[in-house]
Amino acid sequence: MATEFIHTVNVRYLEVDAQGVVFNMWYLAYVDDAMTAFMAPTGCTTRT
Repeated sequence: MATEFIHTVNVRYLEVDAQGVVFNMWYLAYVDDAMTAFMAPTGCTTRT
């Protein structure tokens, strides 16, 4: 049975444009941050 994983992200001012929309490039950083948080309890790391 799968366990739900929720990771909140605080969007910083420098990550948005003048209209308050997050610039697309930042989504990769958000995914990387969420994946690291997801793997941390299992003892896996992103380092080799």
